[in-house]
Amino acid sequence: IILLIPSISKASNDEIVWELEGVGIGISDIIVTNTQNTFLNTYYGKVQIRNIDDGMVLDSLNFENYYKKINKISITNDDRYLAISGDSPYLIIWDMVNKQIYKKFTKVIFEGDSAQYWKSVSISPDGTKLTAIAVKEFSSIVTELVVFDVETGEVILSENRNNMDKIGQEYYGPIWVSTEFSPSGQYMVTELSVNWDHQSGQALLDSVYIYKTKDYKVNNTLINNFNEKDISFSSYENVISSNDGNTLTIYNLDTKEFSSHIFESYIHHLLFSNNLK
Repeated sequence: IILLIPSISKASNDEIVWELEGVGIGISDIIVTNTQNTFLNTYYGKVQIRNIDDGMVLDSLNFENYYKKINKISITNDDRYLAISGDSPYLIIWDMVNKQIYKKFTKVIFEGDSAQYWKSVSISPDGTKLTAIAVKEFSSIVTELVVFDVETGEVILSENRNNMDKIGQEYYGPIWVSTEFSPSGQYMVTELSVNWDHQSGQALLDSVYIYKTKDYKVNNTLINNFNEKDISFSSYENVISSNDGNTLTIYNLDTKEFSSHIFESYIHHLLFSNNLK
């Protein structure tokens, strides 16, 4: 069920926040296209394209040769290229116009080895960069934040996190959770979950790192504000949102201001979209 609720954006009255309730077994991610009256959802190893008005399936893209289950999808501003991650060593960029694979990525810095799977992916609005979270299980779980140049395949940024990292004098359990480009292309937002402090025996919360894409250096860090929840970008502003229970938290990347909104019911998943008639 998709529930439309009133806009919370200060920039425009034409923006809608979507609450996605009970999206169903096999569905891991949903995105709205930018130029068409459609939205896309994953369904196990497929991506379904649906009419925004009635939800009817218009087309289905089959990636079952690569994934048993797709976990994340991302699309360029012109809706030309679709980036896909899932339970395999492959990151795929699909050409929506020519209906074929445009690029495949597997290269990471795990001592020359490839990822076992990728749990997050985002393609930049102009389609020139790709960011993703690679996962590898050795004696412990290692995650790697990677940014690729789409044209050359070169790695622009690579930052590892191990669930036994030592920070200062204490051992923590940090792993990368998600990474996403802003719709403006100015920012990349990544989330780091610190699951457990092995010294104190206390569970810890998470951190959000905000990178400027002009140099891929950290511009700001948010500590314990998003509680390992999915982060969604506004379509109009450099604004991110996250939900925890029935609370919606909004953060403006430009002004560095927070706001909170309380709803009557539990929020399962949120994303912003343009107002589609």
